[in-house]
Amino acid sequence: MRNGLLVFFGLLAVSTVIAFVLAGRYREDLTATQDVVLGLIYFMEQHGGRLPASEAEFRAAAFVEPLPGGAIRITPPPQTRFRRQTHGIPIRDLGPFRIRWGTDMSALTLGADGKAYDAEGRTVELAAWPSSPASGKGYTVVLLAAWEEIRTQGAAASVPGTHGP
Repeated sequence: MRNGLLVFFGLLAVSTVIAFVLAGRYREDLTATQDVVLGLIYFMEQHGGRLPASEAEFRAAAFVEPLPGGAIRITPPPQTRFRRQTHGIPIRDLGPFRIRWGTDMSALTLGADGKAYDAEGRTVELAAWPSSPASGKGYTVVLLAAWEEIRTQGAAASVPGTHGP
């Protein structure tokens, strides 16, 4: 009985440590993903709704702060209609976020199933949370909604008698 309780508490302690390690990892991955997606939105906002053509173009944006070792940090631009606060997480590598650089947002349509499709009917995911491959669908919808808002606000600003952001 005593040995059984020792094994039980030992397993409980090990699983608690694993849970804290995984929670920390997921929390960092999730907040980094949120900053990357917000950075893409800032870029679109500053470039008439266009996604960056490449990682290099994204890294060159004023709101992307270079850090030692090639990492970056997304900082909010002084003027934005979107969220004005980021998590400030250092992002070491943009590769795991599976960003579809240079995608023409106007060529995408949102299906009834909540997925984005290109002109050929292929599913398109613009970015994803590395720890959740299925997250690409959600982040794509967020980016499409931001693109639509940017496009709509830009069109309203160019119509006489209306006011932009």
